[in-house]
Amino acid sequence: MKTNRFILPILMLGVVASFFSCKDDNDNALEEGMGKRNSDVPQEVFYHCKITNTAELLSFVERVNKGEVNLNARLMNDIDVSHDEWTPIAPIAGNASSLSGDKLASAYNGVFNGNGHRIIGLRLSDASADGAAFVGMLGTSGVVENVIFTNLDIDAGRGTATICAYSQGKLFACTALSGNVTGSADVAGVCAYNYGVIKKCYNRATVRGAETVAGICAQNRSGVLTECENTGEVVGVSNASAGGIVCVNEQLIINCKNHGKVRSGLPDSGLGGICGQNRSLVYNCLNDGEVEGGISAVGGICGKLLGENKAVLLNCVSTGPVKPVKKDYVGAICGWSTGNCAVTDCYYGPEKSQLTDVLGGQPANYATMCNTIRNYLNKQVDEMGDVRVRTLFGNYSVAMMPWKVMDKMIDF
Repeated sequence: MKTNRFILPILMLGVVASFFSCKDDNDNALEEGMGKRNSDVPQEVFYHCKITNTAELLSFVERVNKGEVNLNARLMNDIDVSHDEWTPIAPIAGNASSLSGDKLASAYNGVFNGNGHRIIGLRLSDASADGAAFVGMLGTSGVVENVIFTNLDIDAGRGTATICAYSQGKLFACTALSGNVTGSADVAGVCAYNYGVIKKCYNRATVRGAETVAGICAQNRSGVLTECENTGEVVGVSNASAGGIVCVNEQLIINCKNHGKVRSGLPDSGLGGICGQNRSLVYNCLNDGEVEGGISAVGGICGKLLGENKAVLLNCVSTGPVKPVKKDYVGAICGWSTGNCAVTDCYYGPEKSQLTDVLGGQPANYATMCNTIRNYLNKQVDEMGDVRVRTLFGNYSVAMMPWKVMDKMIDF
């Protein structure tokens, strides 16, 4: 009987410990190959934590934020986190828009696999907080994948998003399914600042902000977005630049679709179905969402096309109505361009008469096609059916795009 008196407390301590810490597969296992994803094919990953409930998820976050930044975790159930304010994994200290050096040393570099499960009721409500998201900083080896967020309730400061505020890693097959994401600036349904890869991510939430707002990524700085889709409404609360997929693109947007309404007040800095501003390449994208608002630089695909001999819209289609407040620098494809930017093999759906009604009865101004890169990727006009090859600009014709620049941009 004396032995049993000692065994029972020990067993109870074990139960309490397992409740307040995520379940390790093997505390002594090697971490070889962790946090790496070279393809979409699932690879064998050792998971330190198999998370079955809210307490285990919070324990995982605490361990990462205390320095175990390479921990891998996999959700085993749907998790409800609505009862308390969320503390981001690897939170950002300071300005969310510019991070380097020591600050990034605490970025999350593990693999977080949602395993197709839901995180319910993510809540962040500090309007002064920068970098409000599920993950604050994701490092170059970090991966967040296969996780669904529902009933979002986010209202914060600069760099606000659902999945990640500042990413150098990979976001794969993540979904913001329902709720609201609101911030003061650089607000997005998936990621605020992207330097890595965002692939097959989806946003269904409503996204609002007073500056630089997008359905998927607010600022794509040196990263790639591919096969992403937005159906949520994107709202510039005052005069924000906004885009259905990306607001400010400085690298690559490929094979993305926007179905959501994109609207703002009176911006002249870019309002578009795919991106507000483009300084690099937007390829093979579709917008059928409505673009509403703005006094200039408003387009079905891109509001403003910028860049020194490198900004390109290639093989894109827009069928959504464009409804500006005023008719200056408005186009079915692009509203405004500067420099030696190129637009080729881009299409819009409505016939000319319908389009001019949308644009307030103004005559259409068709830009010259850039034949040098026309059909560069062997896309045939026949693929578009009876949709005519037209590219509509609001200000003036575009120049040719050098082959060597295009080659470099495609080969990534």
